[in-house]
Amino acid sequence: MLLCSLAFPRSLSLSGSRSSISHRFGFICLRPKASVSWSHINSDAYDLSGSLLNIPVSVSLPGDSFNYGVLDLSTEVSRYFRLPDGQPFLAFAELGAEYQFERPNDGKILTGDLSEVTPSPWAFSLRSGLRMLLNDNIQIEATGGYLSFGQNDLDAWEGKLHLSISF
Repeated sequence: MLLCSLAFPRSLSLSGSRSSISHRFGFICLRPKASVSWSHINSDAYDLSGSLLNIPVSVSLPGDSFNYGVLDLSTEVSRYFRLPDGQPFLAFAELGAEYQFERPNDGKILTGDLSEVTPSPWAFSLRSGLRMLLNDNIQIEATGGYLSFGQNDLDAWEGKLHLSISF
């Protein structure tokens, strides 16, 4: 059994902007989107202590400070359809590009076998899904996608189910 305590001061600064617009071309709707976000994280040194199998363990970790910045560009292509009972739903596909213009540790990350690699700052994605109003105040969205085109030896998948209720 692992028991630990942790206390450290940390500060976080965030900045971001997002823009999107929809264009209709007959039955098809195009929705280009762009966003940029930047954050600065500053963490003071801290101690981690506890017990592992009733053996006291204490680790001192140094402070750290880093920035992270991302530019996201994507375009969603969508079309409305109707179920046999007349219920409308929206089917969509989205092609996206992400550029990490500022990364901590020069972009190096740890892999599953604890070796360091530096993935490309560019990643491309393809998502698809459905949106549907279940009634006047409930919307459901199901999305799936592959997020790591352009990244060697990295497979990142995404699956989401959103339920929105207005009141």
